[in-house]
Amino acid sequence: MTMRITDQMVYGSQARNLQSSLAALAAAQQRATTGLKLQRPSDDPAGAVTSLQLRGEQAQNDQYVRNITDGTAWTSAADAALSQTSTLIRQARDAVVQAGNGSLNQSALDALADKLSGIRDGLLAQANTTVGGRSVFAGTSDAGAAFDASYTFSGIAGSSVTRRIGDGQSVRVDVDGSAVYGQGATSLFAQLDGVISDLRAGNPVGYAIGQLDAAQQAVGSAQAAVGSAENQLAAAKAAQATAAVQLTQRRSDVENVDTAQAAIDLTNRDNVYQAALLVVTNTMQTNLTDFLR
Repeated sequence: MTMRITDQMVYGSQARNLQSSLAALAAAQQRATTGLKLQRPSDDPAGAVTSLQLRGEQAQNDQYVRNITDGTAWTSAADAALSQTSTLIRQARDAVVQAGNGSLNQSALDALADKLSGIRDGLLAQANTTVGGRSVFAGTSDAGAAFDASYTFSGIAGSSVTRRIGDGQSVRVDVDGSAVYGQGATSLFAQLDGVISDLRAGNPVGYAIGQLDAAQQAVGSAQAAVGSAENQLAAAKAAQATAAVQLTQRRSDVENVDTAQAAIDLTNRDNVYQAALLVVTNTMQTNLTDFLR
């Protein structure tokens, strides 16, 4: 059985070929102008899935970076407060040692008491250091201050503020204020109040040296913990920066075209289309006789 090839069939075939070449040219033009390989999921289903996964990883990495930034703000504030606390305790100890000089009169002792009052207020201010309205020494408590005027600790016992800085990696960014400053009647502030009262009464205050040395040791332990946290945050920041670069490169490999290759592909597609047009023009010429048929 033979099949008759009509002009209509030839024209239809040529039109389909032209349409196919034109579609390929349009796709090449879009890739070259947008720089993207993935215009729609159907372009590369596997690549589209990989792209979504990489975008998710980038979002997670960005969150880790924000957590690290916030955590660094906490540890920096805590470190600064502890450093100032250490300085104030040394000043208080020097004042107590000076008060042990038996040649001082009551006026001089009162002056030292005034100095210790200022130091106590400074310590209380440092103990109530905040970041974003939250105390760095009160754990997860939302109280505006870790210690009130009566030196009552407002923090939540056993609680801690942590930040997730990587897969399965979290770091504590706050400090237990009660461990550093004590609380209530046994707090460092109350101890200084006792020293101040004794100075004004002319009583010996040498006993306070041991108390201040113990407070200084507590501050040192807290500073070591904060320093360790800062090292963790710094290492995590560097790791997340490296991960961000790698994720960006991987996503670019999946989503973006090679510029040089895209230009070559566009040129090739245009040549194919122009050749197809030329072939159709040469093979589909009609004359009046063809038209009258």
